[in-house]
Parts: sequence; C-alpha cells; structure tokens
Amino acid sequence: ALVTQPNNAQILQLAKMKLLLDSNKVSDAKLLFKELEQQGLSETNRQGMQGRIFLLEGQYDQAIPLLEQFYQMIPSSQNAIFIAVANVRNNQQEKAIVVLEQHLEKNQDAIKVRELLANFYTQSAPEKALKSYEVIIKSQPNNAIALNNLAWLNMESDNIDAALVYTAKAYELAGNIPNISDTYAQILLKSGDKVAALEKANEAYTLLILNSKDDQAKRLLNSVKPKSEAQAEKIALLQAKL
Repeated sequence: ALVTQPNNAQILQLAKMKLLLDSNKVSDAKLLFKELEQQGLSETNRQGMQGRIFLLEGQYDQAIPLLEQFYQMIPSSQNAIFIAVANVRNNQQEKAIVVLEQHLEKNQDAIKVRELLANFYTQSAPEKALKSYEVIIKSQPNNAIALNNLAWLNMESDNIDAALVYTAKAYELAGNIPNISDTYAQILLKSGDKVAALEKANEAYTLLILNSKDDQAKRLLNSVKPKSEAQAEKIALLQAKL
C-alpha cells in the first residue's frame, strides 16, 4: 500500500500539537489529539503524542512504553530525554540513567542528554558527574551552569584550586544567577577568604530576595561566619530584612 504524506493542514496541526505539548497545555493537546486521530494518524505519531500526554498527566506506567516505541522509530535526543524524565518521575532513576547512557554511546555530541545525565550522576555517582561536566565545558566553554556545577563538585572533592577557577568563570558569565553567586561564596569560604565570601554571599542574598526566595536567602546567610563585628552587624541587618 502507498504511504501517504500529511497534507498542509495536518502539518500545521502537528506543529500546533508540538507547541501545546511543549507548553504543558495537556487539555488542549488531548482535544487536538482526538481530532488528529479521526483524521488518521500514523502509528508512530500516535505513540509519540499519546506518550507525551500520559507523561504530562503523570501516568508514567502508560507513558514509558509508548515513548520507548516512539524512540525506536525516531531516536532523537529529545525523545531519549522524555523517556528518562518519565522514568525518574516514576521513581526509576537507574533506568533513566541507562537510557541516557545508551543514547550517548551512539550520540557523543548530545549535550542536552549529557547535561541531564550529569545532573542525575550528582546524586548517585559524583565522580561520573564531574567527568561529564568536564566533557561538556570542552565543547561549551561558556556554559555557566556546567561550570558552576563542576566548581561545586570540585569543592566537595576538596579540589579548591580547581573549584575557584571554575566558579570564577561561571560568575563572570552569569553572576546574576543566585545559585552561581552562592557557589562562589561557598567556595571562597572554604578557601579561607571570608571577606570575599561575605561579599558574594551578600550578592546572592540580594538576588534571592529579588526573586522572592527568602528560605534560600536565610540558609545562605546562616552559612557565612562573620570575621569581624562589622561583618556580624551587616549579616544581622540582612537577616532582619527577611
């Protein structure tokens, strides 16, 4: 039998479906999915759409097999990530890690997959996470998040000199992100530079307040130990604003 190609109207509807799914508009996506089914969907598209709808609805047991079948037909990095996310949310992180590792074996340049895998590794295999972030910054030397996380992992491994290099670069690129300023403060503190640590902690605190993250701001202030009465007074004033 001939394989028919979607017409222009259906192509637009498929693009709309992708937009709805990417925007987490599951109710609208389900309505459009029914329309597309009535018009005639390929089995591959049906599996992908239904799998993503189940994923958004939190029905992970139903989502995973459909997403896996969709990946077999279209083994893209994004589809691998969907399967990994579904497994993690279904309390199966080890399966998620295997999915991403297997995808990377065939797609070494899949940075988004490597970033997600590195994030998973930070919880279960810090050494693997560190190596993953090192690979990422080789291809993306200005990736501030990877630099920040690499700095943190080096700090936790007591590689303070390396941590200082990475955190300074991350701060140079994106010092307006609270977590990056916080990492810089924590590493400076561990290096013994309490004055500079307090300065960066103050910056991170201000950014957190601007973003209405009071609890994080409190934890950050409590982590900094004043070196003088003046610093103690400054911390007390900041804490009073929370």
